[in-house]
Amino acid sequence: MRYLIMLLMLFTFLFGSVSFAHPGRTASDGCHYCRTNCDSWGVAWNQRHCHGGSTTPSYTPPPVYQPTPTEKCQSSYGSNSYYNSTSNSCDCNYGYELNSAKTYCVIEKTKTPTEECKETYGSNSYYDTTSDVCKCVSGYELNSTKTSCVIEKECKEIYGSNSYYDSTSNACECIYRYERDSAKKDCIKSKIIEEKAKTPTEKCQDKYGLNSYGLESTDGLDDCYCKNGYQWSLNNTSCVLKKKKTRWNYIKDFFN
Repeated sequence: MRYLIMLLMLFTFLFGSVSFAHPGRTASDGCHYCRTNCDSWGVAWNQRHCHGGSTTPSYTPPPVYQPTPTEKCQSSYGSNSYYNSTSNSCDCNYGYELNSAKTYCVIEKTKTPTEECKETYGSNSYYDTTSDVCKCVSGYELNSTKTSCVIEKECKEIYGSNSYYDSTSNACECIYRYERDSAKKDCIKSKIIEEKAKTPTEKCQDKYGLNSYGLESTDGLDDCYCKNGYQWSLNNTSCVLKKKKTRWNYIKDFFN
């Protein structure tokens, strides 16, 4: 019996303190991270644990990588984009532009002058090579704010039914024999043009009355005369009916 007890004590001394461990070097405190066959050893991956009875510290995950603002832009709009700190937004590199869906930076297309005009004034505009400016196509005009080409009827809405859109001057104009009023708000009959359109007799009658008539002289000026049976008034401002002469009038005229 005594030998049996001694045998048990020897067995406990030799094998009682045996502990199982997995490969890997430990720090001075007997702890390390498990990065090899952790499942086989019953330990969580990348978890720091200790051997030799030390207390296992709390798990501290490795730092997560944070991409830069430009890297975030490039992940959304492609490698030809960058972060603009001034506008606090993503922009395309020089020579690139956003595609039509605004989702990716593509090579910038070279725009024609007409395309630039259409971007500024709308699809009803074009580039006039003669005047080197943007103009509206036929039947369209610039709106009142000069920002878009609209249907020509706006001229009539602004200046009245006697106006139209002139594509040459790229502006609203009055029709023939009409001109802008003093307030430049409406097209009215032109007094100058109406005057030029009148006959010599009409001009004389406007000035001296219906009993006058006019003849166009060779020098381009209109000569006014009184009709038969009429004569000039004393101040030569109108044609008045001639008075019948008596004998005394004839004698007076003879001596005068």
